[in-house]
Amino acid sequence: MSIDSLAALDFGTLKQIVSRFAQSPAGRRAVDSLVPLSSKDLITRELEITAECRQLLVLGPVAQFQDLVDYGAIFDKLVVAELALEPQEILNVERLLECAEATRKSLRAVIQEAPVTAEVGRRLPEVGVLLSGLKGKIAPNGEVEDHASPLLKRIRNEINVLRNRLYQTLGKILERHSASHAIQDEVITLRNERFVIPVRVENRKELPGVVHGTSSSGATLFLEPLETLELNNELVRLKERAQEEIQNILRSLTAQIRERLEDLRLAVETLGYLDFSFAK
Repeated sequence: MSIDSLAALDFGTLKQIVSRFAQSPAGRRAVDSLVPLSSKDLITRELEITAECRQLLVLGPVAQFQDLVDYGAIFDKLVVAELALEPQEILNVERLLECAEATRKSLRAVIQEAPVTAEVGRRLPEVGVLLSGLKGKIAPNGEVEDHASPLLKRIRNEINVLRNRLYQTLGKILERHSASHAIQDEVITLRNERFVIPVRVENRKELPGVVHGTSSSGATLFLEPLETLELNNELVRLKERAQEEIQNILRSLTAQIRERLEDLRLAVETLGYLDFSFAK
């Protein structure tokens, strides 16, 4: 069909209207790539799918696509063997897997009411095993969960125990020096990833330790007492070990996802087409 004919049909405006009802980037791309069909069989099939999707929408929501994102950058990273996905990217893959599994099962249940659309749903790969391997490893806020590996859980438990010891030790130091007015405020804070206490500049010699900063007024030093030096050192080492284990976990999860890259591409394509079909 010529450009003039498309303009006469106001085809671009029609695509914009349909695109507003698509829930996912893949669905909107499917709308953008829409061109008039010339094959009678394809036209008949598309009309059947549209009619079935309309009927399914009347019956109730069969599929939801609003949690899907643009997976192009994630797939590009998965092509490079040395790269690991970030926690948020793994969460986005998890949402893709959840959507694929839920949609495949929902369409299988309505095969009598919507046989042509259900046939499209059969293209969706079975990703339940991969989903189970990812589920619960990353918290909604993007933090790797303690139980993502036994080693990470053990290290974080050690960090909590050591942090409590540090607080107790620093608390006792604050109590000992509170009467001497050497302490600016009876608070424990962080400087350079180390727990410190605020000491008045003029009383610096009363408390041996390492200075990690000065207040904006210059009247207060943030000091790490010598008796907590080794505890802070050990805490830093544990945090480094925890970060190393987190990277190991992310690499492991990424490797599992990478093995199913082509299935993920198929899932995005199929879900995008279904999103587009329901939008119509």
